[in-house]
Amino acid sequence: MKKQTVLAILVLSLVFAAGLGAESFMVKSVQGMVKYEAAPGVWKTVDKGITLPGSAVVNTGFNSVLILTSGEKTHRLGAMQKGSVEQLCSGISGSTGSIRLVSRAGKSRVTAEALKARSSISTASTRASEVVGDLEWEE
Repeated sequence: MKKQTVLAILVLSLVFAAGLGAESFMVKSVQGMVKYEAAPGVWKTVDKGITLPGSAVVNTGFNSVLILTSGEKTHRLGAMQKGSVEQLCSGISGSTGSIRLVSRAGKSRVTAEALKARSSISTASTRASEVVGDLEWEE
């Protein structure tokens, strides 16, 4: 009986300690339709001033913006994002769905003559008109 009691206290203290380490996020502003999963399959609207745990799953709609604060940091979640608040705020790959610019083109080696040659766009109709001029017709 004592072993079960000690084990239960140990498990409860671990759960409590894990809860203290979890980050929470305060909703500073909401624009558009933003929902969070309050329970499995139950979605509620995010309102200004509520506190969301880091494990809460949020879903931002089209043309929506969610601004959260945690400590002294401010996080902005844009439209069409779904995932846990911690993942979306930390920018973990695959959660935001946004495209990041990795590098930019350096100096171009294309000469001015090459650029002039590219200015005429070849389409099916321009190629057909060029071919008609090359054919000889007999009547």
